[in-house]
Amino acid sequence: MTKLLGEFLVDSGKLTREQLTNALERQVTMGGRLGTNLVEMGILSQNELTEFLGRKLGIPCAFAEDLKGIPLDVVNLIPTDLAERHHLIPFRKDRKVLSVAMRDPTDLEAVSVVSFRTGCVVKTHVASESHVQLALERYYNVPRSLRYISVPPSPAGRAREVQEPETRGEKPEERGKTDPDTLRVALERVKKDLAYATCREEVIASLMNVLSSVFDRLFFFVAKKQAISGWIGMAPGLPRDKITQLEIPSGEPSTLNDVTKSLEVFQGSLADNEGNRRFMAMVGGHFPQEALVVPLVIKNQPVAVLYGDNLHSRLPMTLAPFVKLLAEKAAMALEVLVLRQKILDQ
Repeated sequence: MTKLLGEFLVDSGKLTREQLTNALERQVTMGGRLGTNLVEMGILSQNELTEFLGRKLGIPCAFAEDLKGIPLDVVNLIPTDLAERHHLIPFRKDRKVLSVAMRDPTDLEAVSVVSFRTGCVVKTHVASESHVQLALERYYNVPRSLRYISVPPSPAGRAREVQEPETRGEKPEERGKTDPDTLRVALERVKKDLAYATCREEVIASLMNVLSSVFDRLFFFVAKKQAISGWIGMAPGLPRDKITQLEIPSGEPSTLNDVTKSLEVFQGSLADNEGNRRFMAMVGGHFPQEALVVPLVIKNQPVAVLYGDNLHSRLPMTLAPFVKLLAEKAAMALEVLVLRQKILDQ
């Protein structure tokens, strides 16, 4: 379906071949559906995407307005597990006809199950992935999981507990977790993980696993055209579902925006500007003594941004080159995934 949608948009003159290639590559690295990536790239609006999906499939569309104020008795016709599993929202009932918004209205199994469970004739409507996700959260309390992966709980704490007996009495910045030999061993391990990664989640998880023992606060952001959005991370006392709520508009002064524009590594004190203040307020309210911000770059375009700090202590100078090299290796691994997908698409 994804490739056919791209070809349909190209044939309609809405998309160039180069834009389609860029969007497919971004889809591999950032996940989500092709349409979602086209919206995030600023090529299509949500409504334009929905309209094109409807034209392509020859069925009615469900827009954001259609999914507002849905009566509770209509929502309750479909249980949460069914709505979440098939990415669908019932939004209108007229006698025995139930209108359902679906991310994939060609999912005949879902249509059959809904018809059986409700005793209604199901009238399918196509909706964008984003609108369906928002509605699932609003009516079924299903947290939005787009651009989010989970990692083992508190690995940084476990790593420090193991290292403490060997490093007692040393200054924090001199502890073994950042000495050259330790970093060299960690790099070799991560390189092997990245070489055999089969999806973007494995790429990012491998970085999280090693860097969580180095930083007290660690975040990955998705670099989108309109904003930098929270993807995954860890910080003392920060609920994980709050990470995806972190968002810095692209025009707002912030260190994260500076790094995505310059594609250069930043290490130092964060400037006291609007974007940095809002970011710090969401992750605990404390500006760190020093932070490290590193872009993940593919074909000279930022696809993600890594942020790390140790709150009240400075970061060793050996850390920035190490993290920069990790980011470069991760970008290579993502490019390999893109090439694999291109092979499968031919």
